[in-house]
Parts: sequence; structure tokens; C-alpha cells
Amino acid sequence: MKRSDYRPKYPVQTLEKSMDVLLYMVNHPSVSGNTITEISDNTGISKSGVHRILDTYLSYRIVEKLDSAQTYRLGWGLYELGLSVPSTNNLLSTDYRDMMSELCKSLSETVNLAIRSDNDVVIIDRREPESRLHASTMIGDLQPLHTTGLGKIYLSEFTNQEVQEYYATHKITQMTENSIMTADAMIAELTKVRKLGYAMDCCEFEPDLICVAMPILDYTGKIAAAMSVSGHASHMTDEKIDRTVTELRRATLKISFSLGYQDPAQGVYIRR
Repeated sequence: MKRSDYRPKYPVQTLEKSMDVLLYMVNHPSVSGNTITEISDNTGISKSGVHRILDTYLSYRIVEKLDSAQTYRLGWGLYELGLSVPSTNNLLSTDYRDMMSELCKSLSETVNLAIRSDNDVVIIDRREPESRLHASTMIGDLQPLHTTGLGKIYLSEFTNQEVQEYYATHKITQMTENSIMTADAMIAELTKVRKLGYAMDCCEFEPDLICVAMPILDYTGKIAAAMSVSGHASHMTDEKIDRTVTELRRATLKISFSLGYQDPAQGVYIRR
């Protein structure tokens, strides 16, 4: 865990030192604990300052003291504090609506938000541009996993065996001539999805409709929802698709960070 890029305008130095001590212990966990000298040497805080901070943390159970070794390790009070975060940070607490509106306005295409419902995805929100003919999909509509970009995002979490079982045990409806009708073909498609970080529906659900979809991830790295941009094939050119991927990735990452997702490439939680 690291600090974010944000720096406070009016920092409280005592609190900053306290956080430096805590972050050192988080980043250097030890079953046998950390010594005051060790923490002092690595944070630049005096031993007496480290001692006062740890003594205060003890009263809140943020740390616990190992009397036999005179060392300190993280306490269960810190764990209990962390457990309260997911309950106040869910999809509804994010600015996903604004992000959808911005995408719709910028790209002049339909933007959908969906979650999985058994073997389908259900559209829970959407934005449509005024300048385009509206798609037939409505909020509340169910769409098959295997024929939509949104659905492929959820299928990308499946193992190959689970994909085989899905195709063997469910009715696989061919919506268009481009629908992926075999497990082997879908496994190959999902390999590309995982590599690229996004899924596409190339006229597989509706004729002449191309869709680009990406996941919204929560603090566990699991898919909380999927967002897509869809438009008529005539104006979803390669250039438009590349732009869509860039803007959709920016939007879904921002929402994911709001849900506590930690980008492995950055190793840092991003503040809203």
C-alpha cells in the first residue's frame, strides 16, 4: 500500500507521521512484529515519536504489542475498520451516471451498464445520444452472455471447463449469423478478451450493431458490473473503436477505483 498522488493543502504533521508508521507496518508485515528502532530508522521519526504513536494505536487496537519481544504488529482494530469500507462504497455510491453521460456525449453512441443475472446480463442503466436512432434495448432487458460484449465480460471469468459446461447445459440461441455457437470458439474469443481487457460484440446480438464492453472491478478484483458503448456498424469504424476503447477504459477504471480496485500496474489505491 502506498500514498495516493494527492497532497493535502493543510497537512497535519502529527497525523502524517502516524500514517507513515502505519504504512511502514502494512508494507513490512511480520509475525514477530516490528521494533521501534526498525520503524524509526525507516521512517525518519524519532524513537520517542514512534513510541508515542504506537502507544496511542494500542488504545484503539490498531496495533498490538508482543510483550515477549517488545515488538508491535498490526491489530484487529485495523481489520475491523477496513471491513466498514465496502458497505459504504458500492456502485450506487460512485459517479457512474455522470461517466455514462460524458461517454454518450463524447462518442455520440449508446452507453449501457449491466450486471449478471444467472445466464444473462440485465441492463440496469443506459444513455442514448439525441442525434442517433435509439437501439431496441431497454433498461431491464435481459441479454444472453454468449452474444453480447457485456456478457463476454462475465464469461471471461469462467475457466475453459466452465465455458464447456455452459454451452453443454444451456440453450445457446443464435441471434444473428455472427453469434458464437460453440464452446471452442468462445474459449478462443475469451482468450482475446482477457488479453485486450475488453470484449466486442460484432453484430452477434443484433445485425449491424457493434459493441465494445469493459468490466467495472471492485476491491477484490471481481466484476461488479460491465459497461459498454454500442453503435451502428456504419459509424463504428476502426478509428472510432480505438477511441471508444480509450475513453471507455478511462471511465471504467475511474469507477473501479471508486470501488477500491487496486491497479496492479500502479500498486496504489486511487482517491476519488
